[in-house]
Amino acid sequence: MRWSLKARTALATAFVVALTILVLAAVTQYYVYTSLKDLLQSQQDTQVKLVAEQLDGKLQGRAIVLRRVVRQLAPMLDRAPGALAQYVTQAVSIPEAFDSVFAVWPDGDLAFSIESTELLLSYDVGPFAKRLYDMPALMIVAEGDKITLWDQEIAVFNSIPSARKRLTVLPKVSHMSLYSKQNDLTIAGALAAEFAAEQLGGSSNKKPGANA
Repeated sequence: MRWSLKARTALATAFVVALTILVLAAVTQYYVYTSLKDLLQSQQDTQVKLVAEQLDGKLQGRAIVLRRVVRQLAPMLDRAPGALAQYVTQAVSIPEAFDSVFAVWPDGDLAFSIESTELLLSYDVGPFAKRLYDMPALMIVAEGDKITLWDQEIAVFNSIPSARKRLTVLPKVSHMSLYSKQNDLTIAGALAAEFAAEQLGGSSNKKPGANA
């Protein structure tokens, strides 16, 4: 069947028109996509700049507060760490301004540390203990610990999915004495070194604590 010139012309015209429409539709979609992308990017840039400016302002304000506290603490450094911590507790807003504030002596020893009650109460080591799958784990418990309760510590120890774990109890040791008494800290360190040596294939004859 032979097409007449008129039919072929009409067919060619329809093809050109359809192709033109497709091209225009593609160009329009690309233009709209580009415009929306630029608009979203502009909005994100504006939000990022706004947040950055707010953070800068808050950080500057906190820096001013800390500098003021440091100047006020300078003539008080001969006082006991507890007195310094009490003063800072009254001078610094926790947790509104800071989650925690601590001071360190020039030799590196911790003078005092203040953390928000909300931060302390929200801390939970349980989810992390469950990740210690078939890994060496040593838990050292202070016999006289009245801050971290034994039942919670043992529950966390039992939740560790590893056969290479050890629970060690330090007799006549409290929660805070591990931070304030060098001898208690030395015993805990020796236990940790012994456990690490065993896991690495070494051995140690020291038995500074009682195992449970």
